[in-house]
Amino acid sequence: MTSRFTPRRLRDPFQPPAAAAAYCRLPTRHPVPACPAAPSGLPGEGPEPEPGDPCAGPGAQQDYDLPLHLAAVVVLLGVSLAGSLGPVALHLSSASSAVSTAIRLGTFFGFGTILSTSFIHMLLPAAQSFASPCLPRAWADSFDGWAYLFVTLAGQHLRQQAAAQQQQQVGGDLSRSQSLAHSQLEDGCHAWHVSIITALSSKEPAVQHAGAGAAGAAADGESGAAAAAEQGQAEAAAAAADGEAGGSADEQEGACEVCSTLPLLGHQLPPQQPVGPQQGAAAPAPASQIIGLYLAEAGIIFHSVMIGLTLGVTSGTGFKTLLVALSFHQFFEGFAIGSAAVDSGLSAREAGAMGLAFSVTTPAGIAIGIAVRESFNRNAAAALLASGICDALSAGILIYTVLCELITPMMTDSRWLRSQRWPLQVAAFLSFYAGAGAMAAVGKFA
Repeated sequence: MTSRFTPRRLRDPFQPPAAAAAYCRLPTRHPVPACPAAPSGLPGEGPEPEPGDPCAGPGAQQDYDLPLHLAAVVVLLGVSLAGSLGPVALHLSSASSAVSTAIRLGTFFGFGTILSTSFIHMLLPAAQSFASPCLPRAWADSFDGWAYLFVTLAGQHLRQQAAAQQQQQVGGDLSRSQSLAHSQLEDGCHAWHVSIITALSSKEPAVQHAGAGAAGAAADGESGAAAAAEQGQAEAAAAAADGEAGGSADEQEGACEVCSTLPLLGHQLPPQQPVGPQQGAAAPAPASQIIGLYLAEAGIIFHSVMIGLTLGVTSGTGFKTLLVALSFHQFFEGFAIGSAAVDSGLSAREAGAMGLAFSVTTPAGIAIGIAVRESFNRNAAAALLASGICDALSAGILIYTVLCELITPMMTDSRWLRSQRWPLQVAAFLSFYAGAGAMAAVGKFA
């Protein structure tokens, strides 16, 4: 006799397992011993993940080709070095205008590459990581724009840092301009005094060869001249005291200008040079461009380590496709960094150091992936959060740096580009769009 408390379906030997699992998920008043206990929600409790669970670890990989992964380290290192050091070697080998133009066009190509990388290769994977079902539900239910939030935070922080640095630079330039103006003002007044003394000294021989009548007249007027000289010295001392008490640089400059307008004994005094911020040494290259270039490389380096780690743990038929796509990816990014370093005026040693630092990051990530291939789970919550946050921050760094610190001063406001004819200007923008399109095409496979 069938018990009314025992489910009929569980006693049916022809019942499919999926139906039994669906039945076990239904709420019942009486727990069925054949159904597994529901997880309590505590870490380490509940049923183990099934082999087909997408959130489970990789386990032992039967089709993992270790020699091919080791060869990928060498391949990506060589491709990265060729892309990053190629513009440096080209710049050192020839200084012709054609080579310089080619490097500038390569720089514009690199700008498009970096901008496309930030959106397609960083921001999109970050949004996918935060939307993964393997994350705790609190991340998906509380907020949908975690990736864009970290992008905004990174860009806002860099903007505040740039504003603070700009204020410090403007304050330093103003202080140096005031110091230069004061020194030039003192030098100008001193030059006028020397000119006056020289003019007076040049008239002494004519006085010595004058006749007796002139000597007598000079003797008769000696007392008057002495009195006038004493009165002039007293007025000069009073004017100097007034200048020390409350005079400013503008008043002293006005006094020098008055002196320059007075003809002295027939001598024409040289005109005083105007004091302004344009005088002095040539203005140095903007430091914001160099800092922006370093920030762009830092963002690319973080991304390169993550894609190297992904390639190191990848196996099967998708490994070769990913390797080819990453080879183009690393070459384009390396070419962007090398061209921007040369075009920004860095020395060959500094540009080479930047290229070398970029080139070793992806092979290092591959080596780490090879070492942890049996224990690393890219779908674990910690790995997803680390990858999503790093990709989002790197995307924010690159978006702000490329748009504000690289494209704006070196392309939009470039005097060189404005001075060229329209065919070269069109080629510059086509190079920029070609870089963005090439990296977008690579993003289809990597």
